[in-house]
Amino acid sequence: MSANLTESILSPNVLLWLGSVLIAGILMLSLMNRRRTNLTDSLREFVDKKNPKSPTVGDSPPPEGDTSD
Repeated sequence: MSANLTESILSPNVLLWLGSVLIAGILMLSLMNRRRTNLTDSLREFVDKKNPKSPTVGDSPPPEGDTSD
């Protein structure tokens, strides 16, 4: 009985479906990541346009005693 179950699970049709689902899942995840990256870039450009003097991420604030201006 276990031989019949193994043969039905690993049949060429099932393997083809599993491969197709795997490829479709990888494509879907990569497209979602690409879309998220594009939206993040668009948002950054919008924020930079609206507030050009804002410090970027990673910039440290100027020291309190700095009178170089």
